[in-house]
Amino acid sequence: MGFNIDQKDIHTRALEQHILEKYYEKSKNQAQLVALTGKIRLGKTQLLKDFFKHKPHIYYLASQSSSQDQLQAVVEIFTREFDDSHLNINDLPSWAKFFEYLDRKLKIQKKPIIIVFDEFTKLIKSDSQILSAFEIAWDKLIKTSKVMVILVDSSVAQIHKLIFDPGQTLSKKFTGQINLKPYTFKEIYDGSKAHNFEQIFKLYSLVGGVPAYLKALDPKKSIKENIIKKILAKNSFLSIEPNLLISDEFNDPKIYLSILKALGATRLKYSQLLNATGLTASKLPIYLKNLLNLEFVKRELPITIHNPEISKKANYSISDHFLRLYFSITLPNLSLIEEGNFEALFKNCSPNLDHIFENTYSDIAKDFITEAATNNLLPGFDKIGPWWDTSDQISILGLNHTTSKILFCDTFWSNRQTTLNDLKMLYTKSKKVDWQSQKREEYYCLISKKGFTLELLNYAKEHRVLLIEGDKPIF
Repeated sequence: MGFNIDQKDIHTRALEQHILEKYYEKSKNQAQLVALTGKIRLGKTQLLKDFFKHKPHIYYLASQSSSQDQLQAVVEIFTREFDDSHLNINDLPSWAKFFEYLDRKLKIQKKPIIIVFDEFTKLIKSDSQILSAFEIAWDKLIKTSKVMVILVDSSVAQIHKLIFDPGQTLSKKFTGQINLKPYTFKEIYDGSKAHNFEQIFKLYSLVGGVPAYLKALDPKKSIKENIIKKILAKNSFLSIEPNLLISDEFNDPKIYLSILKALGATRLKYSQLLNATGLTASKLPIYLKNLLNLEFVKRELPITIHNPEISKKANYSISDHFLRLYFSITLPNLSLIEEGNFEALFKNCSPNLDHIFENTYSDIAKDFITEAATNNLLPGFDKIGPWWDTSDQISILGLNHTTSKILFCDTFWSNRQTTLNDLKMLYTKSKKVDWQSQKREEYYCLISKKGFTLELLNYAKEHRVLLIEGDKPIF
C-alpha cells in the first residue's frame, strides 16, 4: 500500500487555482498568454484539469514526433472541438494556416476559451518555425480574441529561456507566469493519513514534496525497504526518474553531472567544488548558475553576511531531495545495487543517509520557528537562516532588524535526548555572532527528534527557552 496523501487537505494548489482564475477573468477583455512551469510529477496537468473542468477549453499534449505528425494531431483535436470534423490536414497544411483557422474560430467565441499546449518545448523542437508562426499569429490575430493560452512545460530551463531571455521575442508577450513548486513538509505531513512524524519526515527527506514520488512509497515499511523495493527496484519508475529529470533539462549533461556528483549529500564551498570537478574558475559559475536557476542546487550564506551577492563564504548543496538521494546513495554504488548486495550498500551509505536526515531537519526547522512565532511562542523575525564561521555553526538564526531581537536555535537529529550541555554550547556559540551586540534581545530554542532530558526541561521552564520535540513545541 502506498503513501496516502489526501489532496483535499493540501491547500497549496488553491493559490495557483486562484491565480489562473484571475487570468481567466482578464481574458474576457484581453487575451492572456500564461506560462505554467515546474518539474515533472508536480501535478501541472491535474492542476489545469481542475481549473478548466467546467470552462470551454482545448488541450493538446505535444510529443517527440515530427512537425507534420504534431500538426496533424493538433488539427484533429481542434477541428473536433470546434465541430469542424470535415476539415483535415489537407485543408490546414501548415502551422500558419492552422493559426489563421484558430483565429477565425476564436473571433466568434462568446465566452473566453482556454487553450493549453502541454510540453510546449517539444512542439517547437520538432520545427523551429512553429515558434515564429505562433508569435506572428499572436501579434496579428490571436491577442485581440477572448482567449487564455497556457504554455506548459516540465523543462524549466527551456521554458525559462522563452519567458526571460531578452533575446526571445516571445518573452515580451507573456501576461503571466506560474512556477509550480513541490509541497512543503508541513503540507505533506498534514495531508497524510499516517501521522508518524519520524517516518513521514524520513520519506520526505528522501524524495521531497512531490506527491507522485511519495505515493510510490510505503510508510508502513522501513526506510531500507522503501529504498530497495520502491526506489532502486528496476520495475519502479523511481529508478529511472533521476535520468529523466536531468535529460529534461540538459542536452549535454556531463559537466552538470560532475557538479551534482561532487556535492552528493554534502555542502561544499566554491573552492572545494573547483577541486572536486576540475573545472576552471571561469567555467564553473556558468553551470552553477543554471543549476541554481533550476533549483537543483542552492547557495547558502551565514545569515549575518552584509553583501551576500559578492560574498565568497557561500556553501553549495543539492536542494532537490530526489537528486540528492541519487547522487549520494545510488550513483556511487551502482555495482552493489546491480549485484543486489544491499547489506554492503547500507553499510557504506549510512553516513550519507544521516547527513540527508540532519540537513533536511535543519531546513524544515525554519518552518517550525515561523509557526511558533505565529502562535506567539516566539517574536517574529524578518530573516531566518543558518550561521557559521570557521569553527562553529548554528542551525538557525532569526533576526528582527526593527526590534533588534535575535533567535539562536540548534537542531538535533540523533537517537539521544538533547541535554542541558547542548544548550550551554549554544550559549557559547551565540557570543560569537556579531549582530547588534550592544542592544539585541536574545531568544533561544532547541529542536530535537528524541526530546530532552528532565534537567533541560526544568531549566527551560525558567529561562525563556523554547523546546520543540519532533515538530511540536513543548513550551
